[in-house]
Order: sequence, then structure tokens, then C-alpha cells
Amino acid sequence: MGLAAAVALAAVLGLRAAGLAHAAVPFVVDSTGDAVDARVGDGICATAAGACTLRAAIQETNALAGPDTIVLPAGVYALAIPPRNDNAADNGDLDLDDSLSIVGAGAAKTILDAGDPPAGSQVDRRGLDRLFELRASAGDVSISGLTMRQGYTSESGGAILHGSPRMLRLGDVTVLDSYAGEYGGAIANAGDGRIELVGSALSGNAAVQGGSAINNAGAGSVSLRRSTVSGNPGTYPLGAGAIHNQAEKDAVGTIAIVDSSVVDNVAVRPGAAVANGRDGNVFVLRSVLSGNTTTGDGGAIYAVGGSVTVSQSTIAGNEGLSGGGIFAGGLPTKAGVPARIEITSSAVSGNSALQSGGGIYNGQEADLHLTDVTISGNRAVAEGGGLSNQGKSALSFGRGTVADNVAGDYGGGVATESEAAAAFDDVVFAANSAGEGGGGLYTDLRGEVSVT
Repeated sequence: MGLAAAVALAAVLGLRAAGLAHAAVPFVVDSTGDAVDARVGDGICATAAGACTLRAAIQETNALAGPDTIVLPAGVYALAIPPRNDNAADNGDLDLDDSLSIVGAGAAKTILDAGDPPAGSQVDRRGLDRLFELRASAGDVSISGLTMRQGYTSESGGAILHGSPRMLRLGDVTVLDSYAGEYGGAIANAGDGRIELVGSALSGNAAVQGGSAINNAGAGSVSLRRSTVSGNPGTYPLGAGAIHNQAEKDAVGTIAIVDSSVVDNVAVRPGAAVANGRDGNVFVLRSVLSGNTTTGDGGAIYAVGGSVTVSQSTIAGNEGLSGGGIFAGGLPTKAGVPARIEITSSAVSGNSALQSGGGIYNGQEADLHLTDVTISGNRAVAEGGGLSNQGKSALSFGRGTVADNVAGDYGGGVATESEAAAAFDDVVFAANSAGEGGGGLYTDLRGEVSVT
């Protein structure tokens, strides 16, 4: 090595050791073991045995200022250091304190396992700890090309707890069989940060209170693109639905589902696929929500306030108590804006309700707006085989089809018993049936109903 190169290298290492510069080259993990770094902050990923483990690499990147990259080759990497009280990056889950990219060899090749649970653990605990925690100091984090499995926490965020206000991006990532005793079986967005999932899959995860796959606690946002959320909670006991916009402390969070599938999830809480709390916002675009089942309301979507927008999507084969496909209800927002459900260019088909609203239930004071929507083949044990409109909820339906729906009581196609106005313009009613009356459309005339 020439004198100039040696001087430059020494300068870089000196800056890195002082925490003033980020790594010029990625840290490449060369051991699947779980061991700590020997000298944190010296810019070298090396355990006492001289190996570069994932934990050691993260300890080094936390100590370096600025964004860094860790390359994680194919292999199975299991946590092995038990968590201690107020655990840091040297034990338990992997704590991230800075900007970082972790790059695996692909979800089928690089696997991060939560390790073996302590002896005598309850059946639901399948791992030693959760896998990642993004602390408040963390910057933008990107994780790609790997599988995370069997994370565990008695609190929130079974595989990942995102506590930073910055971005977490997951690309080509699979999260399997992770568990949270509270919220976010796979992923919990604890604050105002952003989470993006691209080309990823969440399956077999469970949470007791909200979001077996994903929980968005506050004013943060979660977006899914070309991703799949399916089969949650897997073999765990039934609990929360798959995706939850919690609206903790009345915060307004946002969930966006684009070109994705949320299918075959099961819950005992409302909203087996998506539950929207209070003033939150949910957007579903070019996506499929199908085969989701709950013993509560809202087989696919449950919204008690805020706004839900569904466009160019399919809501099919879901089941719930009321609102087999969609349950909409709730009081106006704090600003006095009514809860709003807008569905355009979509199909609500083959859903069933054990009570009312086989396809859609609209109640309390929610405004429901339908345009170019097909409501077909839905079933309700009580009223509103296709759609039930109740309470003080307004309904407008333009250009659509209501066909082949069945209600055990009234309104095979639509039952509207709201004090607010309901308007139908250029809507075809065909081959609907009801056990008590109003095969196509039933109204008790409490509110004005217009058919044009």
C-alpha cells in the first residue's frame, strides 16, 4: 500500500472510530451465530472470535454516524442472547439507532429466526424475543430480501416494533408466525413514522388486541404495494384482524393498500381484514379483500369513523356478523365531518352476514357513496342481502348493479331504514329475493328515498 493510501485509510478509520463518518463499504456478515461485537465503534465488525455476526454489524452501524449497509448472505440466523431489562443491541432483539439498509439474498434464502423460547414458556411463545426494534433515534431503515419468523413479545410488535418518526421500508420480505400480546403481531408502527411494504408477505401472525399482521397506533402511515397479507393468525388462537388503524389518543393514521391482496384472515374482533378506528383513513386501490371471516362485524372492512375509499377493487367471499363485506358506522369526526365511505368501480360479491348487510352495512351517521359498483350474490340472515342502510346514515348510489342477493327478512337487494336520504340513480336491481318483503328494495320511509 502506498503512503498516500495508508494515510487516507488511517484517516477514515479514525473518523469512523470517532463516530463521525459512515462506513464506506457494507458490512458483510460471515457468521450465522449470535454474538456481540468485540470493540463497538472501531468501525470493524468482529466478535471476540473474529467473526462478523448480524448483531455485531448492527452494533457497529449504530455507533457510526450516517447511513450504513449490512449484507446478509443466504443462511438461517437465529437469536440466541436472551433479553434483559432495558435491553440494548447487545441482547434480546436487534435494536436500530441510526439509518441502515439490511440486504438479504432473497426471502427464500436468508432467514432471520427469533430463536428458541425459554424453557417452560407458554405455547404462544415460539421465539426468544421480537426481531427488530427501531428506536426513536433511528433514521430511515430499509430491510430487503429476507424472511423473519417466530418473533415474540408480550407487548406490541411481534417481529418489528417501529418507534422512529422516520421511514421503514420492507422489500421482498416475508414475516411469518410472529406474535404480540397486544398490537401488531408482525409489525407495530408505534408512533408517527411511515412503513412501506413492497412485494412482501405477512402470514400466520397473531395479536390479541389489534392488527395480527400490522398495527398503526397513531398518526403514522402504512402502505402496502404488490404485497399479500394472508392466513393470519395461522395456528395461533383467534384474536385481532389482520390490519388495524388504531387511532390511539384520537390520532389520525393512514392505511393504503395498493395492488395487493388481503385474504383468508380470521378474527374474533371486528374487521378480519382491515379495522379503521375513529378518524383514521383507509385507501384500497386495485386490490382484493377476500375470504376473510370474523365473528364480529365487518368481514373485510370495519370502520367506526374517519374515511374509507375503495376503488377498482374486489370485496368477495367475506363473512361477518353485520356487514359481511364492509361495515361502516360511527359518529362524525372531532371537526364535525361525517364518517365517509366511498366505493367506486368495484365489486362487492359473495359476502355473507349472520345479521344484516350481507355485502355492506351502513349505520349510525356514516355517509356511503357508491359509483359504478356491482353488489351481487351476497346473503344476510336478517335484512339487506346486498346492502343495509340504517340509523342516520346517508346513501347515494349512481350507476351500478344490485343482483342475486338474498335476505332472510326484508330488502333482498337493499334495505334502507335510515332517517337520512337515500338516492339511487341509474342502478339495476335484478333477481334479488327477501323472505319478508322488498325483494329488490325495501324502505320503511323514515328518510326520503329517491329512485331515478
